[in-house]
Amino acid sequence: PVQLRETSQGVTIINEKAIAARNPASAVELFQQIPGIQIDQVGNAGGQGNIYIRGSEPNHTLILIDGVRLNDPTNNRGGGYDLSSLDPSSIERVEIIRGAGSAMYGADAMGGIVNIVTKRGKLGGIGGSVRGEVGGQGYRQAQGSVSFGSNRFQGLIGALKLKDGRKEDGGELDLKSFHGSLSFQPTESSDIRVYARRNDRDSTAFPESSGGIRLAINRDLEQRDAKETIYGADFSFDPSEKIELNLKLANYQRDEDKNTPAIAPADPGDPFTGIPAATSSIDFERKSAL
Repeated sequence: PVQLRETSQGVTIINEKAIAARNPASAVELFQQIPGIQIDQVGNAGGQGNIYIRGSEPNHTLILIDGVRLNDPTNNRGGGYDLSSLDPSSIERVEIIRGAGSAMYGADAMGGIVNIVTKRGKLGGIGGSVRGEVGGQGYRQAQGSVSFGSNRFQGLIGALKLKDGRKEDGGELDLKSFHGSLSFQPTESSDIRVYARRNDRDSTAFPESSGGIRLAINRDLEQRDAKETIYGADFSFDPSEKIELNLKLANYQRDEDKNTPAIAPADPGDPFTGIPAATSSIDFERKSAL
């Protein structure tokens, strides 16, 4: 670990208290409130959320959850991650590095790095929370979590159900998310953590370059069904103040089926300015040991 005062790069850290104060309805809304980065969402709630750091493309920003790489090089965005698939209630801290990190992380980190640290169980006893929200344009959210722990053992289980948007308004999102973790400290100098996360997303939106709800000639919506699974284990051992040993084992899997309607030519006299309809299916898996 590097102390914040020791780094020469632009770094922003948003802690749990700051996230709670902002009370974001979605992860896209959370990141839109962070200075120094740009977030856009294509279309309505069902559109993908893209992040831009220092003018770089979304596929040049590395996205990590608890150190697990989420960028999928097989998707049609060139590896850019869709932030709208994240559950903001499970986030404890966001760490953002502006500037190239390619020397350590490769081409995915040319523009910057975003590391999302998820919540752990609270020490001492059992606690939980239940929350529901209702809003305009079809917005509905229900989420709950249970945490438990003692001096050497911590656990957390949480779930989210989110529906937002309407097809007549340009798209809708139906997101279901589950996350859980268990942490154990066998000794004062060692720590073991196992975790799992699952996102199931169904969404509709106008495709990119279509002109959106105001200008699109073809009013058919793009349909996307995506499932994302993460599970793994972290081991750490600190035999002395100057020595720290870490091992991370992780598996990331993403399946996506996407039906994109044709985009009508911008110039009716030039049919080559249009884009034909397309169907894509992705089955991506990454195993890592660090």
